Amino acid sequence: MRNTFLILLVFVITPNVLLAGELVLKGQYSGKNIFVRNPYNNITKSFCTNKIFVNDRLIFDSPMLTAFQVDLSYLKLGDLVVLRIEYKDDCEPVVLNPQALSFTSGFQFITAQSDNNSIHWSSKGELPNGRFEIEQLIKKKKEWKVVNTVTAKGQLNNNQYSIAPNHYPGDNHYRLKYIDREGKEFYSVEFVFTSTDEPITFTPETVTLKITLSKTTDYVISDMNGNEILKGKGKEIFVQDLKAGLYYLNIENRAERFVKK
Repeated sequence: MRNTFLILLVFVITPNVLLAGELVLKGQYSGKNIFVRNPYNNITKSFCTNKIFVNDRLIFDSPMLTAFQVDLSYLKLGDLVVLRIEYKDDCEPVVLNPQALSFTSGFQFITAQSDNNSIHWSSKGELPNGRFEIEQLIKKKKEWKVVNTVTAKGQLNNNQYSIAPNHYPGDNHYRLKYIDREGKEFYSVEFVFTSTDEPITFTPETVTLKITLSKTTDYVISDMNGNEILKGKGKEIFVQDLKAGLYYLNIENRAERFVKK
């Protein structure tokens, strides 16, 4: 990845003379305008620049100024920019800040944490059309599960986020994943919140008709091989149609065993 970036950087900020009297720069819009020095030729009594195009759109026609800026504010962050300057053969304009087009998101998580009321984080260096996935560790499977998705704000400066959590009693392990518009993934550090809420209980452990939970929650019933048999949300689970045998009741990020008679 590092080598690819260096090649792109050279390509972006190095002017390429395609033909006599034309200067071309290519890159991505970073939120900054381009500044050009436009020398005056005392012999021809004229300024160097003839025309300036941005993405083949004419921006300036024979500007009569020794310096000017090319306004790119109508573009979106990360948009492709092809700046083309046509100039007289006897002098050449100078782009003063070509690095303004050498744009990468430089994304990073600044903070990532949780409390009883929220999961909150901050980040910077986002591009438009990115998203965050909030992942929670499923202890039984030792796998990360996506529990929520948030559309990124897409601003370069610091962005703040907060969502309501769905903590289970005990330790809750979380991490965040940012996916940019090109599919690149960035992970936060893992963070833990310990909930002191009482765990949900169920009765009976040997059941004929139904299981009763101490409060409403999502549940999954699976067999001994891990195959999902029944799932839903509620306080009562009717299991009269299950075959006799041993099953697992998956609630609150844990698996409890019960016997169907």
